[in-house]
Amino acid sequence: MCQVGALRMAREGMDYNSILRHYYPGTVINKDWMDE
Repeated sequence: MCQVGALRMAREGMDYNSILRHYYPGTVINKDWMDE
């Protein structure tokens, strides 16, 4: 992942899920904890 590119995307309003999916296509992000 390009740090500069990720920073720019974040500054343009992209959230971390979108940034990770951009650099790692096909990635699924799950919560491994339960909300109480």
